Amino acid sequence: MKVGKIYSNKNNKLMKKYIFVVIVFSLYIVHLNSQSQNSNWLFGFNDTLYKENCGINIWYEDSNEISFEFVKTPLNFESTMAAISDTSGNLLLYTNGCDIADASHDIIKNGGGLNPGYFYEQVCGKTGYIVPNGAMFIPYPNIDNRYILLHLGAEHDNTSSIKNTTFYYSVIEHVNGKFEVLEKNQILLNEDIESFAVVRHGNGTDWWIFLPEYQTNRYFRFLLNQNGIEEKESQYIGWELPNNLCKLAGLSAFSPDGNKYLRYNRSCGYQLFDFNRCSGLLSNFIYESVGYIVDDLSSDFVFSPDSKYIFINKLDHRRFNSKSYINKMYRVAIDEIGTKAKPFSEYELPYSLHFNRFYNSFNGKIYVLNSNSSEYIVEIVTLDGTDALEFTQYKLHVSNARTVPYFANFNLHEIDCDQVNTNNHITESLILYPNPISDYLNIDISNINNINQISILSITGQNLFSKKIKENLKVVKINMQNFKSGLYVIEAKGENNIIIKKVIKI
Repeated sequence: MKVGKIYSNKNNKLMKKYIFVVIVFSLYIVHLNSQSQNSNWLFGFNDTLYKENCGINIWYEDSNEISFEFVKTPLNFESTMAAISDTSGNLLLYTNGCDIADASHDIIKNGGGLNPGYFYEQVCGKTGYIVPNGAMFIPYPNIDNRYILLHLGAEHDNTSSIKNTTFYYSVIEHVNGKFEVLEKNQILLNEDIESFAVVRHGNGTDWWIFLPEYQTNRYFRFLLNQNGIEEKESQYIGWELPNNLCKLAGLSAFSPDGNKYLRYNRSCGYQLFDFNRCSGLLSNFIYESVGYIVDDLSSDFVFSPDSKYIFINKLDHRRFNSKSYINKMYRVAIDEIGTKAKPFSEYELPYSLHFNRFYNSFNGKIYVLNSNSSEYIVEIVTLDGTDALEFTQYKLHVSNARTVPYFANFNLHEIDCDQVNTNNHITESLILYPNPISDYLNIDISNINNINQISILSITGQNLFSKKIKENLKVVKINMQNFKSGLYVIEAKGENNIIIKKVIKI
C-alpha cells in the first residue's frame, strides 16, 4: 500500500471567519467524457470549531490540487445530502433532507419542511437530517424541467435506536424562471424499511426504485415513469435476516453497470443478487460474511467504478479495550464469490482516522470519510492488474460530518429488453415447520417451481447438508437430531432463483 502526500489548501486568504454562518463545501468532479448531473457535493455544518462559510472544491482529472471558493447557504449537513446538476455540471438543486435550495443558495418556494415529525424538529435547525443515503434527485422521465426527490424519514424505535419508517417523494418544477415544489412529502411507504436504491430501467428513460423491508427478505419495488411512481409487486428472495444477529438497518445499492444489487448489513454481512433492468427482478442470491463481524456504526460499502469489486469498510474494535481500533477494508472480487474460500483481500488502512462512509466518484476513484466530523478525506485508487491499492489523504480545511452525496447513475443507457429474459418468479415462498425444531424439519416447497436442491447452511454460509429433490415432491423431511442447537439457514435452489429462510434448532 502506498500512502500518498497530504495536500493542503494554499489559498488561505479566502478562509475568512463569519458569525452564525454554515460551513458548506461543494465538490465538483470534472469528467469530460460523461454526464455531469452528479457533479456537486455540498457538506458542512455550523459547529463550535468552524465559522467559515466554505465552498467549492474543484478536483481536476489531470491534477491533485484542491482549491476552494466560498458560498453562502442556509442549509446544514449531517449525513443526508442530495443534489442534481444539468448535463454541463451546473448546480440546479440540493437538499439536506430538511429543505431544498437552488443554485442561488436560497430555499425554493415550498421547499422547507421535508420529512416532518420528531427528527425534523430535533435536527433540522442544527445539523441537517441524519439518514445516510436518505435522499436522491431524479429527473422526471420525458418531462423537461421537472424533478422528483425521494427521501427517507426516521424515528426512534422502542430501544431508542433510529429506524427508517416513511418513504416520501416530492415533485419540483422550474416555473417562470424559478424552482418550486409542486407536491411535497407524498407517502410511498409507511413501513419499517432500510435504505432505498435506484437504477435506470432498461428502456433508458424510466427508473427502478428498491427498498428492503427491515429484517425480512421482502423487497418493495417501484417504477418511476412519465405518469408518476407506480408500485410493483414485492419480491421475496434471499435470506430473512435474523433478529438476534442483524440488529442494525443496512444500506443497499446497484452496481455502476446496473447488473448487480447488494444489500449490506454491518452486523452480519451482505447479500448479492443479479438484477434484470428490464423486468426489475432480483435473482441468483449469494450471502457472504466478510471479515470480523462487529456491531458498529462505522461501516459502509461501495462498488468499484468498473463493477468488478465490492469495497467493505469496517472499524474493528477490541471488546475488552475500547481505545483499541483497527481500520480495515475488504476488497471482494465479485467473480470469485462462491469459487474461493476467501474471495477478498484484506487491507489495514493507513492514517489514524476511523474511516466510515464511501463515495464512488465518476472520475474513477473512491473516497472515504471519517466516522466523525473531520477535515480529511482519503482517496483510494486500484492499481491495474494487482491487489495493491494506493491511498492518498487530503486535508480539506473544512468539516464534514459523514455527509456523502447520493446520486442516481445517470450514465446507464438503453439496452435491448427483447433480448433479456424477464421471466422470474417473485411470489414463491418456502414454508418451514415446526420452527423452532428439536428433531425433524418439514420443508414445504409446493408453492415453488423447479426446486432441485435443498441445503442447510450455517449462519456464515458453510454448507452442512444437501439433498437433491425429485420432481413433483411437495414436502421435504430432514432429520436434524444430530445438529447442534443454534440458528441455521435453509436454502431452496431452483433453475432461476434461490430462496432462503432461517430455522432455529433447540
